[in-house]
Amino acid sequence: MSAPPPEGFAVDLEFTEFEAFQDALQDWKLDFRQLERGTPSIRVILAGFENVQLGFVAINRRCEHHSASPREMRTFTLLAEWTTDANLFADRMDDRSLLCFPRNDEIVGVSGSDLRMFTITVPESVLIKRAEALGYPQASGILDDKGIHLRVEGALLDRLRDCLQMQSANALNAPTILLGPHSNPNQVLDLLIIALASHCPSEILARPHVRDLALKRALDYVASNASRSPIKVSELSACSGVSERTLERVFLEHCGISPKNYLLALQLNGVRRGLFAADPAISTVADIASRSGFWHMSQFAKDYRKLFGELPSTTLKRPQGSVRDV
Repeated sequence: MSAPPPEGFAVDLEFTEFEAFQDALQDWKLDFRQLERGTPSIRVILAGFENVQLGFVAINRRCEHHSASPREMRTFTLLAEWTTDANLFADRMDDRSLLCFPRNDEIVGVSGSDLRMFTITVPESVLIKRAEALGYPQASGILDDKGIHLRVEGALLDRLRDCLQMQSANALNAPTILLGPHSNPNQVLDLLIIALASHCPSEILARPHVRDLALKRALDYVASNASRSPIKVSELSACSGVSERTLERVFLEHCGISPKNYLLALQLNGVRRGLFAADPAISTVADIASRSGFWHMSQFAKDYRKLFGELPSTTLKRPQGSVRDV
């Protein structure tokens, strides 16, 4: 979904497939990989008016996610409720976290089994102009090409969170109020700018810890070698500069999953995408699975069903564009 039209809109979407979720929000270039077994339940609320687009996302399965803002836009995110089970930039998010997506680049994160977060997306030019009008030119000064994780005073971020919750509810329950001529589309934007301007410079994300750097190196290695045969845990250990035992602790701490199971989940997600895209009249599960490095079909089918709740043959036979019934 692209930038909001002038008259505004409000939608409430629910999905049981990450693939359908990604197709519905293509402008964000979403790439989600399921890391936890079971059928996901995904809810997305979007409300747009004038130049601001608000979002609420709830996902009940652990996943790795790659996403980017639409072009010429900046996206900010904060947790809807405090949790220690989400991280971005290899850093834990909490109730004081405010994150800005990179400019024209993706952000990578791992979320837990109960992610609930708000997003604010606005053209960068509008953000800068509004910040200057409010007398906070320094708010836009912290925005560069890289993503940034800010620590914001709790009460201030609570005000922003409450406003987002109210605006999202109003968009669905009373859209004529939120999207009508008497709406105040700058309310959220103003609170966002104040939050950006109020952070202490020393509270920009600190230099990463050695273990955080190890995780980043490992994830970067996986991303750059995604197209080749299965990656071994020993490779991740070598590229990250820590022992396999330390690497396992890092993955369990940040991702809630061991490196071995993480790599297996990514392989299985790759096969799943291939099955969704394939024509069952000319493709077989074995052909698609073998291209991702699976050779023992019985074990592969068992692992696939354990993660996604269905056999790979069921995924292959499903009509393209369809989703599983709940």
